[in-house]
Amino acid sequence: CSTASCDISKGCVFTPIPCKVANASNYCSASSCDEIAGCLNSTRICVLSTLKSDPSHWYDPFPSLFNSAGQKANDCFNSICDFTKQLCVVSKKTPWTAYCGAAYLTAAQKAGAISAGVIAGVVIAAVVFAALAGFGGKKGYDAWVRMRDERISGAQGNPMYVQPKTSGT
Repeated sequence: CSTASCDISKGCVFTPIPCKVANASNYCSASSCDEIAGCLNSTRICVLSTLKSDPSHWYDPFPSLFNSAGQKANDCFNSICDFTKQLCVVSKKTPWTAYCGAAYLTAAQKAGAISAGVIAGVVIAAVVFAALAGFGGKKGYDAWVRMRDERISGAQGNPMYVQPKTSGT
């Protein structure tokens, strides 16, 4: 990707040769220089971080889905160069994870989700408490009755309260 020449005062001089894009009329065509192979034609790599700085070359069907830093998260979105549209196109990655949904909610949506979660947690805790109280109350009562009955039966078998079998004359 460069020509070498020798200059008496400078020594070896390397002059870059610009690589020409095979299909220069299509935005998705790109070229790069490889030191061994020379100029290579390839498909443009669309980097999500350039979406806001270069919107004229992007198609984004999810314009409202930006995180707090004003960017699309790489783990939630794909970006490819579409030769037909001649634009970088944003698409959601599959599966769309819980993180992806939470990262792009508004403050009101997050507050609503948190409130709903708290309410659900309180309801579930109340149901569990009622079930444990009912079950535990019954078991506790049964244990108390059993313990009382064992004390009474122990008193009845106590030799101090048993009539002696000997009789005096």
